[in-house]
Amino acid sequence: VGGTGVGGTGVGGTGVGGTGVGGTGVGGTGVGGTGVGPGGTGVGGTGVGGTGVGGTGVGGTGVGGTGVGGTGVGGTGVGGTGVGPGGTGVGGTGVGGTGVGPGGTGVGGTGVGGTGVGPGGNGVGGTGVGGTGVGG
Repeated sequence: VGGTGVGGTGVGGTGVGGTGVGGTGVGGTGVGGTGVGPGGTGVGGTGVGGTGVGGTGVGGTGVGGTGVGGTGVGGTGVGGTGVGPGGTGVGGTGVGGTGVGPGGTGVGGTGVGGTGVGPGGNGVGGTGVGGTGVGG
């Protein structure tokens, strides 16, 4: 679980096969957490009067950061890898950031497509919610 930076930076935690919860920056920057592995979720950081940087899901889901009176930067979902015949790498999902209150800005998320390695390997495109989806 991410730390808290008052007037500074709160750096997100890391969940391997689980959930990494973003840090909180009060008057500063909240850096999103990282979720590694299938079903891994990176939850975006929160910037109160500052910047919330989106989480990163490697083979999972990156949830956008939240900027309260500031900027919420979209999360990044990096696709999985399918190896060998019939293997499928499903694209990650990046959920857009949220800007709350006057001057708040929400930046779209980015979903990077999966990768298929070897004969019959399939790479399925990523999904960007309110943002960009890059094909597999």
